[in-house]
Amino acid sequence: RDDPWLAALLDRRGDGDLAVFLSGAALEGSPFAASGPAGSGPGGRHPTVVSVNTLRARGRVVGSITFVYQRPEDRLPDSAFLDSLASRAALAIDNALLYELRRTTVLSLQEHLLPSKLPAIAGWDLSASYEVGDPMLDVGGDFYDAVPRPDGSVALLIGDVCGRGAEAAALTGLARHTLRTLLEEGTDPGTALSRLNRALRQEGASRFLTAVVVTMTPRADGTVRLTTCSAGHPRPLVLRADGSIGEIVSGGLLLGVLDDVSYESHEDALDPGDALVLFTDGLTESREADGTFFESVLPQRLSALRGSDAARIAESLARQARNFRASGQDDIALLVARWNGASPSDGLTPLETLLEQAAMR
Repeated sequence: RDDPWLAALLDRRGDGDLAVFLSGAALEGSPFAASGPAGSGPGGRHPTVVSVNTLRARGRVVGSITFVYQRPEDRLPDSAFLDSLASRAALAIDNALLYELRRTTVLSLQEHLLPSKLPAIAGWDLSASYEVGDPMLDVGGDFYDAVPRPDGSVALLIGDVCGRGAEAAALTGLARHTLRTLLEEGTDPGTALSRLNRALRQEGASRFLTAVVVTMTPRADGTVRLTTCSAGHPRPLVLRADGSIGEIVSGGLLLGVLDDVSYESHEDALDPGDALVLFTDGLTESREADGTFFESVLPQRLSALRGSDAARIAESLARQARNFRASGQDDIALLVARWNGASPSDGLTPLETLLEQAAMR
């Protein structure tokens, strides 16, 4: 596009797609002229003929293709061959451009469906990882978030909308922001899930989704109380400081299936050095060529990460599942919270702080 001769030639061509052959005087002033930079071509020969085709695909010009020949004119390819070649090249280029545009759009949308960053909270090491599994680059339905609450606790949430595409993305945004708003206001996990289920039914959503919400409340003895509610989501795991693996007992009906659903809470505890690991089924359902699921090796892989920070746990498990996978295209989302412990008053509710101070006196 920086060569005046070629720019003028393409302007004169207008909308024509047929190959044009140029030789002799028609090449004067071009980079291909005998006196131009190409005049001393291989063996000291200058081009005898130049052919130019406009590359047009789906009604728009995407470029041009130019061939330079150092051969007699009776050995040149015919116009039909060059036109066919140009048509195929234009379509390939346009497909690549459209794919890149779609990839950029999908990744941008995916980023806006997830938190830009997780909060920094005293005593907690929080990290997440997200692996896009669909080679067609459709928007997935996995989501997660971490929400500080008015009582000093922290709520973790993770979920997975059935399917992919625009509708899944819309439900993903609705689910994440509904849960986040309710949990920020201090709503308990079971009520938050029930209200999200009601919202989905009122919207007439045609897809279901799974989710799990865990509130983490530091206690005066240095441990953390976990309160977990699940709506058909894979059970979270706990990596204990000694490398042992625990499973958070939880269960409940999928969201968006029935009108009136209640969710029960289950309690557990974290000690300093323990890590809570939440994930979507893209992690456990990654499948090896022999049919083995990553779920069968997950406890051992997680145990091997004892002593690691939250970022290494999340990134390592996602990478291992991706390398393990020979089939399956589901996205993988992980959310990890490692409890490092806190000073006696850090993370306690005002009432717990007063009780602790009274006990110390």
